[in-house]
Amino acid sequence: MREAEKVPTTISATTPLTKRPPTGKSIVFLQDGTQPSVEIYGGIQEAAEALGWTARSIKFDPADLSTLNAGLLQALTTGADYVVDSGFPESQLSTSTVAKFKAAGVPIIVVGTTPVPETDTLLGDYSDQNHYVLAGKQLADWFVTDADGQGTALVVNLTTYPSLTLFTDSFSAEVAKICPSCRTDTIKSTIGDALKGTLTAQVIAKLRADRSIKYAVFDNSGEIAGLDAQLKTAGRTDVKVIGHGIDPVTLKSLESGQAKAFIAYNFRYSGWAATDIAARKSVGDPVANPKSVQPSQLITSATANQLPANAIFREPADGLQQFKKLWLDSGS
Repeated sequence: MREAEKVPTTISATTPLTKRPPTGKSIVFLQDGTQPSVEIYGGIQEAAEALGWTARSIKFDPADLSTLNAGLLQALTTGADYVVDSGFPESQLSTSTVAKFKAAGVPIIVVGTTPVPETDTLLGDYSDQNHYVLAGKQLADWFVTDADGQGTALVVNLTTYPSLTLFTDSFSAEVAKICPSCRTDTIKSTIGDALKGTLTAQVIAKLRADRSIKYAVFDNSGEIAGLDAQLKTAGRTDVKVIGHGIDPVTLKSLESGQAKAFIAYNFRYSGWAATDIAARKSVGDPVANPKSVQPSQLITSATANQLPANAIFREPADGLQQFKKLWLDSGS
């Protein structure tokens, strides 16, 4: 069994807080309504409850980043002590928004993106950044092995989220490094393409035009909705679908055998990690952990039955308990 296929059992955070965080703090999450976002908020809620904090979410439209900045400013009006933004880097936050948070002394915790900010107002988490790089390498290794060192892969990059570009760049770089006879081609897309349903059409058009492509690599499972049926219509069921993240559509594709390998990871962990940053900030401890990595597992068609029907991956099963020990929770 590949190392990547083993069930993760530990979190990468290992340093306990110097003291128990104060109770009564408030943490607000900017939520875009996707399944990962729902799971991240679930993790924040669980972690907040463990700390004696309150949690709430404010929704925004990921296709209209003005709503992200508006949501952040709304969070300030709630009296939030900490605000969490997932997926969107510092460059997407207006300078006036950041200035108002700085004046209020309220940190914005940015997770699931790159670069990782490290200022008093903007705090970041390395675990997702490191995870996307590692996941790209792991899936590249699977592809090269499966293709016997001769394959061609179409890589689909949702450029709206910089963390996903980390994955696709890592995948392509690893393939170039270990397989001189392999080739990658890239489709760059946006969240608008995915939401409008036009992305799969772009993929099918490319696969029709180049029948040497036998692998389609997706940096986000949400991009493959409707793909299996379109591959069948196009006569390209010979294409092996692989990628990052797992949702119910991906799970069904894995079970049918069209999808072959996807990296699953615990989105709820991102919520725990974001709250861990807030907890460390609350007691004056260092918040950055450059070695942290998001726990993940490579799921194949052969192991898809390990996941529940909703495809939600929550390993390590006692991840929250491990965090609670770091937070000096005597009840953990």
